[in-house]
Amino acid sequence: RRAREADPEETTPLYGLAAAYSPPETPGSARTAPRGDRSRGAARARRPRTAGGRDSGRPRTPRSLGRTLLVAVFVLLAGTIVYAMVFLPKADENDQARTGAELSHAPGSLEKPAPTSAPPASSPAASPGDGKRDKPKEDRPEAEKPPAKEKPAGPKLPAGFVLYQDPAGFQLAVPKGWTRHARNPQGQVRWTHGSYELIVVPGRDSVTEFGNDLLRYQRESEPETRPFRESSWVTSTGMREIEEGGRKMAEGQFTWPGSDGDVFARNMVMAVGGKYHVLQFRGLDADRDDVSRYYAQALATYQVK
Repeated sequence: RRAREADPEETTPLYGLAAAYSPPETPGSARTAPRGDRSRGAARARRPRTAGGRDSGRPRTPRSLGRTLLVAVFVLLAGTIVYAMVFLPKADENDQARTGAELSHAPGSLEKPAPTSAPPASSPAASPGDGKRDKPKEDRPEAEKPPAKEKPAGPKLPAGFVLYQDPAGFQLAVPKGWTRHARNPQGQVRWTHGSYELIVVPGRDSVTEFGNDLLRYQRESEPETRPFRESSWVTSTGMREIEEGGRKMAEGQFTWPGSDGDVFARNMVMAVGGKYHVLQFRGLDADRDDVSRYYAQALATYQVK
């Protein structure tokens, strides 16, 4: 047995995994394998194999990564298409049903044009089969109705005043509730209310007789300021000539003693058509604010007809 173990030629052959390994031979060995066989055997011995036959430590190539990314993109695209096929048809059906309901509530809205403010005269009547009959008057558009006769708009008055058209040939704003008196022999038209008095003289004195000096006529000749001229305890302020609305006039403020206290008067004189027109408000001196307010409204609205 010793001789058999020492002889390399009589070594028992190996099978399977044992045959892949060849023990190193000594330099003095009688049999040496060829160089090509030795290099292949060494390479096989150095590469460990896994159970599946692939190398366990070999990294993945860029080609395999690109293939994986392409598969993921296809899967995502397929999921999007499936979602659109499942859910979008329901939304379209709802929109179509809603559109149909809206059209059913407004039949003929696509065919009929919008009505204009002035349709042609040959448009058909509302009732079918009676095209020659005109539309009812209340159904006609505004353009077909005859325009209403416009009334001239008067001046805008504050609350508590009314625009009075006097038969003596003038108009002015008078406080509501005041009493009008007929024209007296002195040519005065008067309104009274308590201690207040409004006097209008529509063209009594002539400019030819008294001259065209408005301030002088008011201070020296006007009958409505006579109580001021005949009293000893009097005052006068604001004597001036003014021009308002193209009209030249003179005005002033006067006080004189009265039976119930001092009287305060706002006076205006203007020349119209060669005649003097007088507008005067009177009241107690304690009520001069109200007198001035009434006078301002009457002066702003006084017009000769």
